[in-house]
Amino acid sequence: MSPAVLIFGEEFFSSFLLSLVQGISNTQISTARTVQALEGAVRPDCPGLLILQDSPEVRRWIESFKQQPNHRWVYCLLISTQIAQTNAYESSDAAQLWAQALEAGADAYLGLGSQTDGTRLLQAHVQTGLAHMQKYLELTQVNDLLSAIALSDGLTRLNNRRALDWELPRQIQMARSQDLPLALIMLDIDYFKVVNDTHGHLVGDQVLRILAARLRHNLRSDETLYRYGGEEFAIILNNTSPEEALPIAQRLRSLVDQQPFVIDNSLEISITLSMGVASLNAEDDSQGLSLLGRSDQNLLEAKLAGRNRIVQS
Repeated sequence: MSPAVLIFGEEFFSSFLLSLVQGISNTQISTARTVQALEGAVRPDCPGLLILQDSPEVRRWIESFKQQPNHRWVYCLLISTQIAQTNAYESSDAAQLWAQALEAGADAYLGLGSQTDGTRLLQAHVQTGLAHMQKYLELTQVNDLLSAIALSDGLTRLNNRRALDWELPRQIQMARSQDLPLALIMLDIDYFKVVNDTHGHLVGDQVLRILAARLRHNLRSDETLYRYGGEEFAIILNNTSPEEALPIAQRLRSLVDQQPFVIDNSLEISITLSMGVASLNAEDDSQGLSLLGRSDQNLLEAKLAGRNRIVQS
């Protein structure tokens, strides 16, 4: 995706720059004539390259704009139509304006008067800005991919423990701010080591994949499944009271207990689940450690009590 360009300035300035940029790139280009229109144009999708006609008002706007973290990546090219590029460095006033522009947050500054020999330099600045933003977008895509990989379990394609550690505090904060209940289920495959020892780890992996798919397809949109590690899984139940959480856990346990896992035409494996259910209370910490700990302790008690059962607190 090519970065969009926004040109701000008087009519002659915008028309000239529009024609020049169109000759360089086929990226989407828009224009604005007033600061109010400029403010509206950068919301909600901020352009990757801003080409702005210099003025004290625009400098103040850039300084405010660039102070926002989500705008720091935007490439701002500030152009003065009062300073000719030729011999500009020989003017102390011009040099001071250049320094002030960069200090305000502009990424590049160009003096372009009535002379036409600055067009090539202007083109170079625009090309640099476009290339800068294209590299940023490509880097963002790579980072998004790496983040998805880092938060995903490669075997089951579920969110992993790292994702749970990131999401649980967020859900706790949201539940408390909206005064909504929240529950957490920890579950574990009973005697999973026997499956691996008897049938091999490839079959064990297939059991994990089938279980993940079966659970995921039987959860509501606001119930999120995670592979916590090994044969242990976690489910965040948003807007779910303790009274509602237990029937959900019972339904999921029955879905697994009552239907064997078909590995291939010659092998079916019956498994059961032990579960620990806990609900958010006022004393729980904001990171979810105590909630997670209670749910995990309940899971342990379910296994000690004979497995294939649910313990709730």
